[in-house]
Amino acid sequence: MKKKYIGIVILALILLGFILFFSSHKPSDIHLLDDNSIDISDSLKQTLQTDLKKKSESLQPIIQKDAMNGTRKNISTPALSKAGVKAIYEKLLDENSCVNDEQGYYDLQGRDHFLSFWKDYQAKKDTKLTHYTISSTGGIRRDDFIYQDNVLYLISISLYYDNGKAIISDTNGWKIEKADYDTYGYFSYKKIVLEKPFDLGDITNGYFRVDPMDETLRTYTNTYITPIEYDCNNLFVMDWDENSVDKLCFNDLVEYLYPIEHQQAIPENYMKDSGQQYISYIDANVFEDLVHRYFTIDNAILRSQNYYCETQHAYPYAELYCIASHVATPRLRPEVVKAQKEKNILTLTIHATGYEKGYPVAYTHIVKIELLDDGSYHYISNHIVPDNNNQIPKYTPGITNKSQKEGGCL
Repeated sequence: MKKKYIGIVILALILLGFILFFSSHKPSDIHLLDDNSIDISDSLKQTLQTDLKKKSESLQPIIQKDAMNGTRKNISTPALSKAGVKAIYEKLLDENSCVNDEQGYYDLQGRDHFLSFWKDYQAKKDTKLTHYTISSTGGIRRDDFIYQDNVLYLISISLYYDNGKAIISDTNGWKIEKADYDTYGYFSYKKIVLEKPFDLGDITNGYFRVDPMDETLRTYTNTYITPIEYDCNNLFVMDWDENSVDKLCFNDLVEYLYPIEHQQAIPENYMKDSGQQYISYIDANVFEDLVHRYFTIDNAILRSQNYYCETQHAYPYAELYCIASHVATPRLRPEVVKAQKEKNILTLTIHATGYEKGYPVAYTHIVKIELLDDGSYHYISNHIVPDNNNQIPKYTPGITNKSQKEGGCL
């Protein structure tokens, strides 16, 4: 009888062991393969697609009613207003997610959820976080960070609109090689991408700001620096001042200056055919008026340094020369970290953040701006803070001497 009782106990313990084992090893929606790629279950893909489809139904009326006059990342595409972005925030945020916006209007919403996720991740506890990014055009990207069995994964799916119709992208996933929440207040990560990214393709490094940003510094960033940034122009990538303003290439800068003033790309009726592919002439009156709104420079210098064509009374402009302004590539993003105002001179210290390129701060530069009585402003200098680790983008002008024919015109 005693042996029988012991046998029953042993059998019960074995059965309990099986129950505990299988309850703690439930079938996973994510499988890490030998080559570090991941396999995502159809059920998880369906869940994510259903989530975005439901959200698109509530977001579409907001986008349709919005003024679409906000800060743009792509000069040819209208962008959500600040009010429109806030309305989308309210639709997306729930008890398990955090949200931020591409335009940088607001701090991360749901920051506590990220901090809880990061605490668990640091303690090597299985955890997950859903993060939504609102694009400037009203689309959203859902990123699910899932930490299980000591591996961090990223599952990503996007919603965008094409002629008012909601389109949901394929679901993609990666193993995360490393992740960091740094002293600058950013969460950054590096995906393991099996095929070397095509120059204009997948961006391996991702990030978003976690810590709140000073509202005054945010306004300065969005007003004076973000509309121009670091691609396809040399305003913030070299030293210059009032005595060397002729070093700036205004043939490229006008592409960024015009939308600041008019909230749209340069109209085609302001352009003339140059006879060369992708290069147009901009009427000199339009060109010079635009430059003078933001810089103090003599017309004689402007014309001598920017390929003015007297017979056309125009300046050349290469609209599509810089592919980085039209295709998603790893880019630097500005963040004003300090501001000082003395009389009518505003001095801004800016971090050119380089998380998409794999480093927090590519370099630091100081911009001086003259604030005019009528509310307008002039850029008066840019200074690169010297550092042996500076990663300054290489600038190549869109118009060169090779573009010109004899006599100065194209």
